[in-house]
Order: sequence, then C-alpha cells, then structure tokens
Amino acid sequence: MDYLKQTDQPLFPKILWNRPLRSSGAGRLLLPGGHPGHFSVIQAVYQIAKAAGIGQCTLALPDSLRALLAEIPDSRFLPSTPAGSLGNGALGELLRMAGDSDALALGADLSNSSETSILAEALVTRSAEARVVAFGDAFTSMKHNLKALIDRPNTLIVATMPQIFVLSEAAGVPIRIKSGDVTNKIEIMQELAQASKADYALVSRELIVAAEDKISLTTSVSAMDFFLPAAIGLTSVFWIQNPSKPFEALTAGAYALRQARETVAQSDNEVLLVGGLVKAIDNTLRQDDF
Repeated sequence: MDYLKQTDQPLFPKILWNRPLRSSGAGRLLLPGGHPGHFSVIQAVYQIAKAAGIGQCTLALPDSLRALLAEIPDSRFLPSTPAGSLGNGALGELLRMAGDSDALALGADLSNSSETSILAEALVTRSAEARVVAFGDAFTSMKHNLKALIDRPNTLIVATMPQIFVLSEAAGVPIRIKSGDVTNKIEIMQELAQASKADYALVSRELIVAAEDKISLTTSVSAMDFFLPAAIGLTSVFWIQNPSKPFEALTAGAYALRQARETVAQSDNEVLLVGGLVKAIDNTLRQDDF
C-alpha cells in the first residue's frame, strides 16, 4: 500500500506559496445551516474559511435566527420550518445561490427534521454541476441516500472515523478492522475511495487524504478529531482554490491544519476557542518559509 507521509515539512509547498492574493480569485463558498439553539458550528466554519483565505463565504441561515444573528456579515436569511430550521421554502433560493458559488458546504447545524433532510438531499442531487463539501450533519440528513454523496463527482467528504464506517457500509465496502492503527485506517480509506467518486479528508488523531487514487498521511503530536470545524474550513478552501489538483490541495490544507494544531499545543491552551484557531491558522498561512 503506497501513501505519502507528511510531517513538519509540506509535501506540496507550491500550493501554500501560490495562494490567491485577491479575494476575487479566492473562491466563493455557500454555507447553509443553523436552527434555534444550534449555530456554533456554522459560525466556526465561516470564521475558519475566512482565515484560510476564501474570497467570499455566504451564510444561508433560517429566518428564525434573524433576531439573534442579524449583525453577522455575509449572511442571508431564508424561509424556515415551524421548528426554525431551513425548509423547503428555501430550496429555490439555495439552488440559485449554489449556482453562483464555487462550492456548497453542507453539514453545519442542520436539524434532524424530515423537511431539512429533504432539503439537503435536493441540494445535493439537483445541484449537479456544483462542487459540494459534505460533513457533520449532512450524513445524518442524507442517511437514507448516502450513495448520492459518495457516487457524486466534484464532492469532498470531510469525516471522522465513525462516519467513514457508515459511508463504507453505504458504498458496500467491507470494513476490515485489524488493529485500529493508522495503517488500518489508510486501508479503509483506500478501499472507500476506490469504491466511490468523492474526495476524502479523514480527521482523526492524524489527517488522511484520499483523492485521485492517491493517499497522504499527515501526523500530529496530539488528537485532531475535536479540531473538526477547522479541518472543514481549511480543507474546503484549499480544495475550492485548486480544482485541478485536489490531492495536492487537500494535503497542503492538512499541513496548514497540522501546523496550526501544533501552535495551539505549544501554547498549553487546549481550550480551542474559535478565536484562537483563527489566529493560529492566520499565523501559519502568513509564513513565507514553507
């Protein structure tokens, strides 16, 4: 089994050097989600994506949150269900917004209502030309049709290991758990990637990227699975900005995430507030010695 290992030196420094300098060329990300009492993930992914250099990130929020989040920049408020989540009334506008974006990131603070599930599935299946980043709640909302995600080209799946097990089952890939070590994780990722059309970023103690029939492993001194919003925001931006080089882009994004994670670890501040993550990522990407 061949794979590339990335530690304290980037495997693809040119991706890090050649990031877009102008917002007009740095990509447009659409981020729908949120419902009453649950909007912390969507805010975190938004802030991380901005720190990672996205040109424009638009939040598509249910109008039930207008009173709470009206001051957040880059936000649009769309029709909500009686429970306060995005509903079918928002579908037409979301499809239009997805058509005007470079990618749709789906999975932040989606409710478990049937109407939101129908909306999520419609966004994935009816935005055939759009690039889609799927994570978190998207796997719950689409639990009855995960094949629509894994068999979809131009799709990035950012997932934890338990979610990879669920996706592997949907793809018909037998899970062979041998030891639970990193080699076993790589084998599982390799088989899942070969059985589907999506690109993958596994966030665990390490980061494993699977794209274009290639695998990369990025190690860290400490666990990164609770670093998930940062992984979603960072990998999404690099993936969007380098559409012809998804493997190199995702691996470079994993390196940037690793370096930011090490910065936090060295500060002895394990309370990973979003502001601290944003600062660590910003400092990492401002380096000129990759």
